[in-house]
Amino acid sequence: SLGEVMAAGARVPEGVVLTVEGADMTAHDRRSLLLTAAEELGTGTYAVRSSGVSEDGTEHSFAGIYESVLNVSADGIPAAAERVLASAHAARVAEYEHAANGRMAVIIQRMVQPVAAGVALTADPINGDRGSCVVSAVRGIGERLVSGAAMGDEWVVREQVATARRR
Repeated sequence: SLGEVMAAGARVPEGVVLTVEGADMTAHDRRSLLLTAAEELGTGTYAVRSSGVSEDGTEHSFAGIYESVLNVSADGIPAAAERVLASAHAARVAEYEHAANGRMAVIIQRMVQPVAAGVALTADPINGDRGSCVVSAVRGIGERLVSGAAMGDEWVVREQVATARRR
């Protein structure tokens, strides 16, 4: 999906992906591979996030059940990736076990400090309307929103017209 976003011309933070096949390597081999990638990426902070194979689809949507680790130093990338991979076996994931197969890639991207961030849902979760998109956002990084620590502003977008639902 990130490749499609980049191809559409959107700016995407620099990074690398530990593929599902890479995640299946031994922890020692993953560590070596990730340290090499971290060297190439250079200094700064990174977001280390899951990309579950079956996290979002036409039948199920459970994005966010796996761990994300933010503001990770380059040398901390291997440990953060292990934490993300281990989250596939967390108790909260058990409820979704019928759909989640525990296989995931790990996305490592340069950390950004946005003015605002959030989530966009391609259907209205309140009424199921697939003709509208619902956008929820907070100032700064979106972690406060997705963790439930903050309630964001919310807009309903239909035919390129955005209407505030909550501010």
